[in-house]
Amino acid sequence: MISRKAQEIIQTLKKNYEPIMDFQNLQVEERRELFNQSIVLEPLPEGIHHETGTVNGVPVEKISLSGSTNKIIMHIHGGGMIIGDSSSSRFMLAHVADLTKRNAISVDYRLCPEYTQPAAVEDCVSVYCGLLEQGYDPKNIVLLGESAGGALVLSLCAYLKKNKMEMPAAVCSISGSVDSQYESASMTKNRETEIVVNSNLKEMMNALYYTDTDPKDPVFSPIYSDLHGWPPVYLHACQGEILLDESIRMYLKLEEAGVETKLTIKEELFHTYMMFDLPESYEAFEEIASFFNEYS
Repeated sequence: MISRKAQEIIQTLKKNYEPIMDFQNLQVEERRELFNQSIVLEPLPEGIHHETGTVNGVPVEKISLSGSTNKIIMHIHGGGMIIGDSSSSRFMLAHVADLTKRNAISVDYRLCPEYTQPAAVEDCVSVYCGLLEQGYDPKNIVLLGESAGGALVLSLCAYLKKNKMEMPAAVCSISGSVDSQYESASMTKNRETEIVVNSNLKEMMNALYYTDTDPKDPVFSPIYSDLHGWPPVYLHACQGEILLDESIRMYLKLEEAGVETKLTIKEELFHTYMMFDLPESYEAFEEIASFFNEYS
Protein backbone atom coordinates (compact mmCIF):
# COMPACT_ATOMS: atom_id res chain seq x y z
CA MET A 1 0.00 0.00 0.00
CA ILE A 2 1.38 3.38 -0.96
CA SER A 3 1.37 6.32 1.44
CA ARG A 4 -1.66 8.54 1.95
CA LYS A 5 0.32 11.49 0.64
CA ALA A 6 1.09 9.61 -2.57
CA GLN A 7 -2.59 8.70 -2.93
CA GLU A 8 -3.57 12.34 -2.55
CA ILE A 9 -1.09 13.46 -5.22
CA ILE A 10 -2.34 10.73 -7.56
CA GLN A 11 -5.89 12.00 -7.20
CA THR A 12 -4.74 15.54 -7.97
CA LEU A 13 -2.77 14.38 -11.01
CA LYS A 14 -5.74 12.39 -12.31
CA LYS A 15 -7.97 15.40 -11.92
CA ASN A 16 -5.52 17.67 -13.76
CA TYR A 17 -4.38 15.15 -16.40
CA GLU A 18 -5.28 16.47 -19.80
CA PRO A 19 -3.20 15.11 -22.69
CA ILE A 20 -2.32 17.81 -25.21
CA MET A 21 -3.70 16.37 -28.43
CA ASP A 22 -3.41 19.57 -30.44
CA PHE A 23 0.36 19.79 -30.04
CA GLN A 24 0.70 22.17 -33.00
CA ASN A 25 -0.96 24.81 -30.81
CA LEU A 26 1.01 23.91 -27.71
CA GLN A 27 1.39 26.98 -25.51
CA VAL A 28 4.98 26.30 -24.48
CA GLU A 29 5.51 29.21 -22.10
CA GLU A 30 2.23 28.49 -20.33
CA ARG A 31 3.17 24.84 -19.91
CA ARG A 32 6.59 25.79 -18.59
CA GLU A 33 5.09 28.15 -16.06
CA LEU A 34 2.60 25.54 -14.83
CA PHE A 35 5.39 22.97 -14.55
CA ASN A 36 7.63 25.35 -12.61
CA GLN A 37 4.81 25.98 -10.14
CA SER A 38 4.57 22.25 -9.42
CA ILE A 39 8.20 21.49 -8.64
CA VAL A 40 9.44 20.67 -5.16
CA LEU A 41 12.43 22.72 -3.98
CA GLU A 42 12.37 21.70 -0.32
CA PRO A 43 13.22 20.02 1.94
CA LEU A 44 16.90 19.64 1.14
CA PRO A 45 19.41 17.83 3.35
CA GLU A 46 21.45 19.91 5.78
CA GLY A 47 24.82 21.09 4.48
CA ILE A 48 23.75 21.12 0.82
CA HIS A 49 24.59 24.22 -1.20
CA HIS A 50 23.39 25.01 -4.72
CA GLU A 51 24.39 27.70 -7.19
CA THR A 52 24.16 28.34 -10.91
CA GLY A 53 27.16 28.32 -13.23
CA THR A 54 28.35 27.08 -16.60
CA VAL A 55 30.44 24.21 -17.90
CA ASN A 56 31.82 24.57 -21.42
CA GLY A 57 29.34 27.38 -21.97
CA VAL A 58 26.32 25.27 -20.95
CA PRO A 59 24.23 26.56 -18.00
CA VAL A 60 24.23 24.22 -15.01
CA GLU A 61 23.23 24.11 -11.37
CA LYS A 62 25.93 22.91 -8.99
CA ILE A 63 25.05 21.07 -5.80
CA SER A 64 27.84 20.82 -3.27
CA LEU A 65 28.33 19.00 0.00
CA SER A 66 30.02 20.60 2.98
CA GLY A 67 33.14 18.43 2.66
CA SER A 68 35.39 17.87 -0.33
CA THR A 69 35.00 14.95 -2.73
CA ASN A 70 36.43 13.90 -6.08
CA LYS A 71 33.20 12.14 -7.06
CA ILE A 72 30.29 13.73 -8.91
CA ILE A 73 26.79 13.03 -10.21
CA MET A 74 26.04 14.44 -13.64
CA HIS A 75 22.29 14.90 -13.74
CA ILE A 76 19.97 15.60 -16.68
CA HIS A 77 16.46 16.85 -15.89
CA GLY A 78 13.15 15.73 -17.37
CA GLY A 79 10.28 17.62 -18.94
CA GLY A 80 9.74 16.04 -22.34
CA MET A 81 12.63 18.06 -23.86
CA ILE A 82 10.18 21.01 -23.72
CA ILE A 83 9.84 22.09 -20.09
CA GLY A 84 11.81 21.90 -16.85
CA ASP A 85 15.24 23.08 -15.79
CA SER A 86 17.97 22.11 -13.35
CA SER A 87 16.01 23.37 -10.33
CA SER A 88 13.06 21.07 -11.09
CA SER A 89 15.01 18.02 -9.89
CA ARG A 90 16.95 19.69 -7.08
CA PHE A 91 14.95 17.88 -4.40
CA MET A 92 15.84 14.43 -5.76
CA LEU A 93 19.38 15.27 -6.79
CA ALA A 94 20.33 16.85 -3.47
CA HIS A 95 19.18 13.80 -1.54
CA VAL A 96 20.98 11.35 -3.82
CA ALA A 97 24.11 13.51 -3.63
CA ASP A 98 23.89 13.52 0.17
CA LEU A 99 23.42 9.74 0.37
CA THR A 100 26.34 9.08 -1.97
CA LYS A 101 28.59 11.77 -0.45
CA ARG A 102 29.38 13.33 -3.79
CA ASN A 103 28.78 16.66 -5.46
CA ALA A 104 26.35 17.00 -8.34
CA ILE A 105 25.83 19.08 -11.44
CA SER A 106 22.55 19.41 -13.36
CA VAL A 107 22.53 20.35 -17.04
CA ASP A 108 20.26 23.10 -18.39
CA TYR A 109 20.29 21.80 -21.94
CA ARG A 110 18.58 23.65 -24.77
CA LEU A 111 14.87 22.87 -25.04
CA CYS A 112 12.58 22.36 -27.99
CA PRO A 113 10.76 23.67 -29.95
CA GLU A 114 13.30 26.51 -29.93
CA TYR A 115 16.07 23.95 -30.46
CA THR A 116 15.56 20.51 -31.98
CA GLN A 117 17.88 17.54 -31.77
CA PRO A 118 20.82 17.21 -31.49
CA ALA A 119 21.01 20.36 -29.33
CA ALA A 120 20.16 18.65 -26.02
CA VAL A 121 22.60 15.79 -26.58
CA GLU A 122 25.32 18.21 -27.68
CA ASP A 123 24.92 20.19 -24.46
CA CYS A 124 25.13 17.03 -22.36
CA VAL A 125 28.26 15.91 -24.21
CA SER A 126 29.80 19.36 -23.65
CA VAL A 127 29.18 19.17 -19.90
CA TYR A 128 30.53 15.61 -19.64
CA CYS A 129 33.67 16.62 -21.53
CA GLY A 130 33.92 19.67 -19.29
CA LEU A 131 33.98 17.46 -16.22
CA LEU A 132 36.79 15.41 -17.73
CA GLU A 133 38.69 18.62 -18.50
CA GLN A 134 38.24 19.69 -14.88
CA GLY A 135 40.08 16.54 -13.84
CA TYR A 136 37.24 14.20 -12.93
CA ASP A 137 38.11 10.56 -13.51
CA PRO A 138 35.30 8.81 -15.46
CA LYS A 139 35.37 6.17 -12.70
CA ASN A 140 34.17 8.89 -10.35
CA ILE A 141 31.34 10.19 -12.58
CA VAL A 142 27.84 8.71 -12.47
CA LEU A 143 24.87 9.75 -14.62
CA LEU A 144 21.33 10.30 -13.35
CA GLY A 145 18.28 11.41 -15.30
CA GLU A 146 14.48 11.19 -15.12
CA SER A 147 11.97 11.10 -17.99
CA ALA A 148 13.53 13.09 -20.86
CA GLY A 149 16.67 13.18 -18.76
CA GLY A 150 16.46 9.41 -18.41
CA ALA A 151 16.48 9.21 -22.19
CA LEU A 152 19.37 11.67 -22.45
CA VAL A 153 21.68 9.82 -20.04
CA LEU A 154 21.28 6.76 -22.26
CA SER A 155 21.79 8.86 -25.40
CA LEU A 156 24.95 10.27 -23.84
CA CYS A 157 26.29 6.76 -23.23
CA ALA A 158 25.44 5.79 -26.80
CA TYR A 159 27.29 8.87 -28.06
CA LEU A 160 30.35 8.12 -25.92
CA LYS A 161 30.45 4.50 -27.10
CA LYS A 162 29.98 5.50 -30.74
CA ASN A 163 32.84 8.01 -30.49
CA LYS A 164 35.12 5.70 -28.49
CA MET A 165 35.17 8.02 -25.47
CA GLU A 166 35.59 7.02 -21.83
CA MET A 167 32.34 5.99 -20.18
CA PRO A 168 31.10 6.96 -16.71
CA ALA A 169 31.15 4.52 -13.80
CA ALA A 170 27.39 3.93 -13.63
CA VAL A 171 24.07 5.20 -14.95
CA CYS A 172 20.55 5.51 -13.55
CA SER A 173 17.73 6.15 -16.01
CA ILE A 174 14.31 6.81 -14.48
CA SER A 175 11.48 6.18 -16.96
CA GLY A 176 13.51 7.25 -19.97
CA SER A 177 12.55 6.45 -23.55
CA VAL A 178 14.98 4.38 -25.61
CA ASP A 179 13.33 4.43 -29.05
CA SER A 180 12.49 7.64 -30.91
CA GLN A 181 9.55 5.85 -32.51
CA TYR A 182 7.99 5.00 -29.12
CA GLU A 183 6.91 1.55 -30.31
CA SER A 184 6.75 -0.15 -26.91
CA ALA A 185 3.48 -1.96 -26.18
CA SER A 186 2.89 0.02 -22.99
CA MET A 187 2.44 3.18 -25.07
CA THR A 188 -0.98 1.75 -25.92
CA LYS A 189 -1.83 -0.67 -23.11
CA ASN A 190 -1.14 1.87 -20.33
CA ARG A 191 -3.01 4.82 -21.79
CA GLU A 192 -5.79 4.38 -19.24
CA THR A 193 -3.43 4.28 -16.26
CA GLU A 194 -1.01 7.07 -17.28
CA ILE A 195 -1.53 10.29 -15.32
CA VAL A 196 1.56 12.36 -16.18
CA VAL A 197 2.92 11.82 -19.70
CA ASN A 198 0.89 12.95 -22.71
CA SER A 199 -0.64 9.99 -24.53
CA ASN A 200 0.29 11.51 -27.90
CA LEU A 201 3.96 11.58 -26.92
CA LYS A 202 5.16 9.95 -30.14
CA GLU A 203 3.41 12.43 -32.42
CA MET A 204 4.44 15.43 -30.35
CA MET A 205 8.10 14.47 -30.02
CA ASN A 206 8.52 13.56 -33.66
CA ALA A 207 7.01 16.91 -34.65
CA LEU A 208 8.87 19.09 -32.14
CA TYR A 209 12.14 17.33 -31.29
CA TYR A 210 13.08 14.39 -33.54
CA THR A 211 12.51 16.44 -36.67
CA ASP A 212 15.00 14.82 -39.07
CA THR A 213 16.19 11.85 -37.06
CA ASP A 214 16.86 8.37 -38.38
CA PRO A 215 14.56 6.33 -36.07
CA LYS A 216 17.36 3.81 -35.59
CA ASP A 217 20.13 6.33 -34.92
CA PRO A 218 21.85 4.75 -31.88
CA VAL A 219 22.28 8.11 -30.15
CA PHE A 220 18.62 9.11 -30.31
CA SER A 221 17.34 5.53 -30.01
CA PRO A 222 19.79 3.86 -27.59
CA ILE A 223 17.94 0.54 -27.91
CA TYR A 224 19.79 0.23 -31.24
CA SER A 225 23.17 1.20 -29.79
CA ASP A 226 26.12 -1.15 -29.41
CA LEU A 227 25.65 -1.88 -25.72
CA HIS A 228 28.75 -4.03 -25.23
CA GLY A 229 31.10 -2.40 -22.77
CA TRP A 230 28.51 -0.06 -21.29
CA PRO A 231 28.82 0.77 -17.59
CA PRO A 232 26.32 -0.69 -15.09
CA VAL A 233 22.81 0.66 -15.70
CA TYR A 234 19.95 0.98 -13.23
CA LEU A 235 16.52 1.34 -14.85
CA HIS A 236 13.61 2.52 -12.75
CA ALA A 237 9.96 2.70 -13.87
CA CYS A 238 6.35 2.40 -12.69
CA GLN A 239 3.87 -0.30 -13.65
CA GLY A 240 1.11 1.97 -14.96
CA GLU A 241 3.06 4.45 -17.07
CA ILE A 242 3.13 4.45 -20.86
CA LEU A 243 6.94 4.41 -20.90
CA LEU A 244 7.17 1.22 -18.80
CA ASP A 245 8.15 -1.11 -21.65
CA GLU A 246 10.92 1.26 -22.79
CA SER A 247 12.79 0.38 -19.58
CA ILE A 248 11.95 -3.32 -19.88
CA ARG A 249 13.20 -3.48 -23.49
CA MET A 250 16.41 -1.70 -22.55
CA TYR A 251 16.95 -3.98 -19.57
CA LEU A 252 16.67 -7.08 -21.76
CA LYS A 253 19.02 -5.66 -24.40
CA LEU A 254 21.59 -4.70 -21.76
CA GLU A 255 21.43 -8.17 -20.22
CA GLU A 256 21.88 -9.69 -23.67
CA ALA A 257 24.99 -7.55 -24.15
CA GLY A 258 26.45 -8.71 -20.83
CA VAL A 259 26.05 -5.35 -19.09
CA GLU A 260 25.52 -5.23 -15.32
CA THR A 261 21.94 -4.00 -15.09
CA LYS A 262 19.10 -3.70 -12.62
CA LEU A 263 15.41 -2.98 -13.21
CA THR A 264 13.00 -1.74 -10.55
CA ILE A 265 9.28 -1.47 -11.36
CA LYS A 266 7.10 0.23 -8.76
CA GLU A 267 3.46 -0.74 -8.31
CA GLU A 268 0.70 1.86 -7.80
CA LEU A 269 3.03 4.86 -8.19
CA PHE A 270 3.40 7.18 -11.18
CA HIS A 271 5.91 8.58 -13.67
CA THR A 272 8.83 10.27 -11.83
CA TYR A 273 6.99 10.24 -8.50
CA MET A 274 10.29 10.92 -6.71
CA MET A 275 10.06 14.55 -7.77
CA PHE A 276 7.55 14.87 -4.91
CA ASP A 277 8.27 14.88 -1.18
CA LEU A 278 6.84 11.41 -0.49
CA PRO A 279 7.92 8.53 1.76
CA GLU A 280 8.30 6.46 -1.41
CA SER A 281 10.66 9.06 -2.86
CA TYR A 282 13.13 8.63 -0.01
CA GLU A 283 13.05 4.87 -0.61
CA ALA A 284 13.91 5.50 -4.27
CA PHE A 285 16.77 7.82 -3.29
CA GLU A 286 18.22 5.04 -1.14
CA GLU A 287 17.92 2.55 -4.01
CA ILE A 288 19.64 4.87 -6.48
CA ALA A 289 22.38 5.82 -4.02
CA SER A 290 23.03 2.16 -3.19
CA PHE A 291 23.48 1.39 -6.88
CA PHE A 292 25.90 4.28 -7.41
CA ASN A 293 27.88 3.41 -4.29
CA GLU A 294 28.26 -0.17 -5.48
CA TYR A 295 30.02 0.85 -8.68
CA SER A 296 31.77 4.12 -7.90
